[in-house]
Amino acid sequence: PRPSKPLPSRKIPCRASAPSGSFFARDNTANFLSWCREVGVGETCLFESEGLVLHKQPREVCLCLLELGRIASRYKVEPPGLIKLEKEIEQEETAPLPPPSPV
Repeated sequence: PRPSKPLPSRKIPCRASAPSGSFFARDNTANFLSWCREVGVGETCLFESEGLVLHKQPREVCLCLLELGRIASRYKVEPPGLIKLEKEIEQEETAPLPPPSPV
């Protein structure tokens, strides 16, 4: 599905010097998650701020980033390799089977 509106392009507030585990690190994560919702990442693909800040949900963080890659590819952004592979597999699965060869 092609997007009907442009990718939201607002500046995400980020404190680059935020120490790991700090309030500011949590605030950076909350701002990122808010932007993810804005661009269309579903709640099931998001993670808790604590999950990233305290390194408790690495799998959920990766799933969120992969979903962002899928969404970005709709806007003609080069997708990550894993998303490309996923699309290739999807195309192979939906392609018609070749006729059986006579033996």
